[in-house]
Amino acid sequence: MTAAKFQALPVFAAPENELHQELGQRLCHVEHQGRAVAVQVGTIASMKGETHLATLVLESIAPRGNRFDLAQALPVLAGLKVRDPKMSDTGLSQFRNLYVGMSRPTSFLCLAINRERVTADCIDALQNKGWVLEALA
Repeated sequence: MTAAKFQALPVFAAPENELHQELGQRLCHVEHQGRAVAVQVGTIASMKGETHLATLVLESIAPRGNRFDLAQALPVLAGLKVRDPKMSDTGLSQFRNLYVGMSRPTSFLCLAINRERVTADCIDALQNKGWVLEALA
């Protein structure tokens, strides 16, 4: 499926009912044309110990490290680099959080990263390892 077809799926149309958040939970409900979905939204730390069908891990930047977590991790996942054994505590914390986030789903994992931070070599290596990469507009 192309990115354009994916974006055009009816599930992404503006919902007729507004999203709302239940008190005390991070659960967003969306109803559209008789179909409903409840999506749990939370931080990686809040998901520790849980298992999910699917997980979307969004790129983040360390408050003190000024480094994007996925930009550092993708070359390691692709096999282009090994993790620096002298990595800072901030970097190690980011890698631990990514491990937790990436180990939650049973069926589908999506990593969202700014494409400007992914090299062509990394894209090729990830695809050779079986990753499916989609560039979205």
